[in-house]
Amino acid sequence: MRSTSFRAAALAALAALVAASLVTAASPVAAAVDPIGEWKLAGNYRNLAGTSLTLDGVNDPSFVNGDVNGKSRKVLSWNAADYEQGLTLSGIRAKARKTYTIEVTVAAQWSSYFWTRIIAFGPPDQSEGIYSSGGIIRIYPQKADESGFVMEEDGTFYRITVTRNDETKRMKLFVDGELRLTYVDSTDLYLLRDGEASFFLDDDGDTGIGEAAGVRFWSEVVLPD
Repeated sequence: MRSTSFRAAALAALAALVAASLVTAASPVAAAVDPIGEWKLAGNYRNLAGTSLTLDGVNDPSFVNGDVNGKSRKVLSWNAADYEQGLTLSGIRAKARKTYTIEVTVAAQWSSYFWTRIIAFGPPDQSEGIYSSGGIIRIYPQKADESGFVMEEDGTFYRITVTRNDETKRMKLFVDGELRLTYVDSTDLYLLRDGEASFFLDDDGDTGIGEAAGVRFWSEVVLPD
């Protein structure tokens, strides 16, 4: 009887180990999955991933010397409030318009209570997007972060990541790798219209000035590292 019980326990343990490995495999992280678009914005718009995706400046934003959280390097300086400057990512194929991960490393006037649009899900001709106001991040117009987290210090770079899974319609919004918001996009409001995504541009001019130190794009849901 003891050997039978031991064999059953061993099989149960093996099954649990296999199940755990499958769960781990189904939970990707950014370090293990290469983006299909990657731009350092360190003086140019070169796509380091080598794909056909393009990122272009709108109304001539400039490259300047910046300080990315203690590291000196070139960054993109944008002024969308006065000069309607920003970025447009284009060439996104049909499947990746529904399931995607977008990441931007950005500094702005976080303490300002004027609205700053960080990401638009297509051309900047509609209001939906990722915004900051008073340092509070939100998926507009649906949901704001109510955890008490505030991006307080003007000029500080934050890594903002948004994911969307078309099978579940679930979106997740991260700041520096920490989950801040989830939302179920059951009406497909946040598909990447026209195969594009825009940064810092707004249809109503509700945006600000700042700097960007990188953009990455995946055609799947990738959790930030």
